[in-house]
Amino acid sequence: MVLYFSGTGNSRFIASILAEETKQELLSMNDLLRKKEQLSLKNENFIIVVTPIYAGRIPRVVEKCIRKSSVSKGTRVYFVATCSDSMENASDYAEKLCVSKELDFYGMAEIRMPVGYILMFNAFDEKTSERLIKSGKQKAVKLAQSIIKEERFLNASHKWSVMSHVINPVFNGVLMHSKGFRTTSGCTGCGICAESCPLNNIRLKNKKIEWGKDCTHCMACISKCPNEAIEFGKKTVGKKRYYCTIPQNNNNKISALVSKNQGEPL
Repeated sequence: MVLYFSGTGNSRFIASILAEETKQELLSMNDLLRKKEQLSLKNENFIIVVTPIYAGRIPRVVEKCIRKSSVSKGTRVYFVATCSDSMENASDYAEKLCVSKELDFYGMAEIRMPVGYILMFNAFDEKTSERLIKSGKQKAVKLAQSIIKEERFLNASHKWSVMSHVINPVFNGVLMHSKGFRTTSGCTGCGICAESCPLNNIRLKNKKIEWGKDCTHCMACISKCPNEAIEFGKKTVGKKRYYCTIPQNNNNKISALVSKNQGEPL
């Protein structure tokens, strides 16, 4: 089984490659969260969890989903982190999570992918993004080979991380909120943002968008808006949006930076 959580398409793309190479079923944690369903996996030889990194750790919604799951004890669990820079000490926390669930932690590998968190950073240019997606696919294929051979991932060595241990709790407790989200005059009330939110935190009322308090900053609403009509205060104004689409018809064509989104489900 290959599980993934994705806001801008990076983890979904890598998960689709891993599922294809290992011949495993692909399961979206976004869908589980939207439907408020509990993850139940029995008699799986191994599980691959593909997730972005938020402030040096896996997202709390991913951790919560796994912590509440029903998985056979001793199941091998591989983590694949999609990040624009470094996964910091995320592996340490992923291992602790597995220990608490009596699962066999088989390591965390990182795959560098394009920037999607435009609240703090600028999206890479299209050529850089497409180069990273291409190299990410190649690394995913190699990781799949290790998984098939039942090899443990050789974790990247990272020094003690201020981001993972100190900044992360502040980021989650203080900075991760939806107060800054707003729509511009370009909003048509299409509802794609509401359909894309993994936490059902966006509501469409009389073609007007309203955000609730439960937000994980996945950027799905911003990255998937077909009219680029969602902003977060002034932090995203003028910034190019990023979304990774999965190639169609096996033509290996990758769309990295899109202004008119294809509307693919996450």
